[in-house]
Amino acid sequence: MKNLRFYSALLCGVLGILLYPLKLNAQDNLPPEIICKTGMVVVLPVTGEVVVDARSFDDGTTDNVTAQEDLIFYLNDNPAFTSYRVTCDSFDKKGVLGEYRETLYLHVEDEAGNVSVCQVDLIVQDNKYICGRPSFNCTGCIKNWYNDELVEARLNCQDDTSACYSIEVTQPTSLSFCRDWDPLNGVSTSDIVYIQRHLLGLQEFDHRLLYVAADVNNTQSVSAGDISTLRKLILGLISDFSPYNLPSWLILHREDSLNYNSEIFFDTIRCPENTDLTAVKIGDISGPVRGGLKEAQTRNSLDLIIESSAISGKEVHTFSLGENISIAGMELILELNDENVIIEPGLLDIGDKHYSIVGSELRLSWTVNDAWSLHILERATLFSVTGRFTDDLSARLVRGEVYDEQVNTIYLKQIPEKRPPVLFPNPAKRGETVQFFQKGHGQDIELYDSSGRLIRSWRQIPRLLSIQTHDLKSGLYFIKASDVEAEYIEKLIVH
Repeated sequence: MKNLRFYSALLCGVLGILLYPLKLNAQDNLPPEIICKTGMVVVLPVTGEVVVDARSFDDGTTDNVTAQEDLIFYLNDNPAFTSYRVTCDSFDKKGVLGEYRETLYLHVEDEAGNVSVCQVDLIVQDNKYICGRPSFNCTGCIKNWYNDELVEARLNCQDDTSACYSIEVTQPTSLSFCRDWDPLNGVSTSDIVYIQRHLLGLQEFDHRLLYVAADVNNTQSVSAGDISTLRKLILGLISDFSPYNLPSWLILHREDSLNYNSEIFFDTIRCPENTDLTAVKIGDISGPVRGGLKEAQTRNSLDLIIESSAISGKEVHTFSLGENISIAGMELILELNDENVIIEPGLLDIGDKHYSIVGSELRLSWTVNDAWSLHILERATLFSVTGRFTDDLSARLVRGEVYDEQVNTIYLKQIPEKRPPVLFPNPAKRGETVQFFQKGHGQDIELYDSSGRLIRSWRQIPRLLSIQTHDLKSGLYFIKASDVEAEYIEKLIVH
């Protein structure tokens, strides 16, 4: 309340003017027009204590009577509470680390006792973790991108394998996940078919992660070079993708599936909940295209006919299929007892890039060129393998499959084609060694002259028998080979 002095004038004739003072009381009932900052962020100093003055929350409060510098600022309806103090004990009482939050109420009072109130939020950040580091539990799983199956990997590339993880984080943390084993898992020549069709524009990829899986030489693009690299892996010419700085699997962020980095970074303020990661098998195109239903897409087996014969001291194996079919590719592993074989193309335009010999195995990976598929007639020669004439040369199918026009996998089963025994040379000069090649093992062999007299006999011989002729007279002989399944008689001429 203010005392205001006013004066009243009274005219008393012409003698003069008399002045009388009057007192009036004026009352201020208007509170300050408060303007406050809705929030304030301060950093905790190394002392572990910060004091925030109540006036710091003001943002231009005014009053109709009281000057701004005479206004009184305090907090939470307590005139003595003119500042707010935060220490590490404040963090402990709230059970927080890294960041302290408090909602306060700023009071502004004028000289007449009028008060205005507003709500303010105080945030104190402990960026240097003076009061301790926060701890958060980060969890998630690694899933195959196209069917959500769990994929095991090694945390930080050294721990035991696991498909899911739960990590307590107390500081900025970078976790890495590695799966770099079994590079051939899910990989076959059918994947080459899909890459080739994509490059030819016959069947382009419809998902960006197919590009990631197909980029087996890590050039950030898909090209014929990827076909060459993948075929080398199938043929055993390379053991993995390490020459191209790629693991067998890429573990990617779900939120950024084109990020090739296998690391995930967690900050110290919060940890992403259920941070699932995406696993992409390098080289596996057919699985994603079919939705992972490889077995459901596989039909019954198809006969692979292997016909063997001996020609001019060499053994020749001819390969054909047991029915008419259109194929887009073929993959074979054959076990041979000869590393020095020659591959002759037939209907399949097989070149050096399509096969390799690893130990006793012949590996073949072939795909049709510049077309959707190739029609194969029953028993038409696909290719032939020629090797040296040995005691135990054979061609055994370890694994084989062809891919039809829809790139469905058709497994091959071997059908050996029996042939009669072969003599070489025949006719033979006296003194020459005659090689007698038979189809089976453990047969009984008998040598007769033209009168039917038994000259020699052998029991349970291997596939190759050497017959000496130096003590045989010139003339006609008969060789009988027999086992439980069949009996053959061959003529031998010695001169």
